[in-house]
Amino acid sequence: MKRGKRAVFFVVLLCIAVLGYASFLGVSNTYGDLTRVYVKGAGDIQLGMDLRGGVEVVFGPPEGVDATEAELRLAQAILERRLLSQDITDGEVYTDFDQARILVRYPADVMEGMEEDLSSTVAELGETAQLTLREGSQRDENNRPSGVTKETVILTSKDVVSASVEPSQKDVGQYVVLLDLTEEGAAKFNEASERLSGTDTTISIWLDDTMISAPSADTRTLGGKPAITGRFTQESATRLADKINLGPMPFRMRVVSYGPIAPALGEGARGILAKCGILAFGLTAALLVFRCRLPGVVAMIALFGQAALLVAAVTGFIPQFPATTLSLPSIAAMLLALWFGIDTNVHVAEGIKEGLRDGKNLDAAVDFGFRQAFPSLWNGCLLTALIAFLLLAAFSPESSLLARLPFLDWLGTASSTGISSFGFVLLAGALSNLAMNGFASRLMLKSLCRMKALRDPSLYGGGRR
Repeated sequence: MKRGKRAVFFVVLLCIAVLGYASFLGVSNTYGDLTRVYVKGAGDIQLGMDLRGGVEVVFGPPEGVDATEAELRLAQAILERRLLSQDITDGEVYTDFDQARILVRYPADVMEGMEEDLSSTVAELGETAQLTLREGSQRDENNRPSGVTKETVILTSKDVVSASVEPSQKDVGQYVVLLDLTEEGAAKFNEASERLSGTDTTISIWLDDTMISAPSADTRTLGGKPAITGRFTQESATRLADKINLGPMPFRMRVVSYGPIAPALGEGARGILAKCGILAFGLTAALLVFRCRLPGVVAMIALFGQAALLVAAVTGFIPQFPATTLSLPSIAAMLLALWFGIDTNVHVAEGIKEGLRDGKNLDAAVDFGFRQAFPSLWNGCLLTALIAFLLLAAFSPESSLLARLPFLDWLGTASSTGISSFGFVLLAGALSNLAMNGFASRLMLKSLCRMKALRDPSLYGGGRR
């Protein structure tokens, strides 16, 4: 039993090492020109406008269209959801109802020679995204539907309940987008499929005036649902499904103007912040080990695990989980969470020293140290989590789940992505502090103090035996 308890340290250390490797470096597999991401690493972090710079776009309705306030509000909500679907939580969307203009700011890398890519990205953000299924695949010289294809619309976005992503049954590493139809839409689709079966006519799938798929035999291979096929990666298929699920704009947005935004902290801020973070972590490690000795070593392992959990929270860790943008507010929340972790470990180390000075044996002193620190750790994490929850509820976008909770209506809503990302990282920091500095560090330290070579009280801040 004792030998098993001694091995606990190495088991916890291995788990933290694996977590750190996955969180900081990520796990992916490249097959040809396709890359499948299993775990997102630090390189996948979405940087905010203050660190990365971005784009400012002014949208308006098409010429001659007198947009109503309701249509502008709907367009604003769809733009907000489109930004969120691309893991852009630091975007800003404002509407001027008097001028019928919508201002959008979002983080992006803007460099010389990227003007064409920027123009296409901005146009995609404001497109109508009206989905149609049409008979045939006839196109004119501008690649727009023509002839029978233009005249015969089988389904529209109103007939689609939702879109989902599934791996392709034919092509390894590729994905398809399945459309779940309403009862009326399914009847229309089945009628068209039966009518066109045995002919060379396809059922083409269009997004606005662009044909994105024209399957024939593939159309009903997956549960009788229309399948949008093509060389889709998981990321591109998910983006298309999100665009369909968000619904179409009331009209195609006209780009009035757009241009780059310089990083608020300057071009070299990212490198300087990274170097400062590494230096601060090294100095903290040296000071903790010098002051707390062996508990300081355990504290640094636990703090490394906490930092890995915070990075995982920011990236979303796995592709299915949404990411949050790393900006100055979220960096402040990470530093605050790590400071709480350092404070917890110092309390534990001082409690162990006090127990040894009072004549307790080593095991009793370690238990005493954690008992002394746990009430402040628990209360601090609970209050921090409550504050973070309220910040998320009050400052998340109106389309988010927390903002729609009925019992929090009295808070009101004032969408601020900076404050909501601060609240999210602060909540992750409270939970990671409890997990690493309250649970994992206790397991490791109690395991170490059972090893004969490490039972000298001087290693824990006490006097020599």
